[in-house]
Amino acid sequence: MTKDLLWEDSDPLWPARYTASGFVIAMPASIEDVDAITYAARFYAAIADGRSVHTAHRLSRVAVEMNGLANHDLPTLNYAADIDPRATKLVTPPPV
Repeated sequence: MTKDLLWEDSDPLWPARYTASGFVIAMPASIEDVDAITYAARFYAAIADGRSVHTAHRLSRVAVEMNGLANHDLPTLNYAADIDPRATKLVTPPPV
């Protein structure tokens, strides 16, 4: 498990943040608007394409990095201890 994946022990607001979905994308520092837009666009496209939450997060960080933007490592995926983001898909696309 990497450092950016589980904040349960260090976040006093853990129950309020994670109750609804079990996932939160957080930024430990300020991020430029263009970085946030790039990350969000790729994240939601990957989710809509049926990718796991973990894969969508990783693809989004890569998209920011590939655009030559400095903040590619800032978005962090945080999740509840009983949820596997590698296995969790939020959308099942229709068959083609």
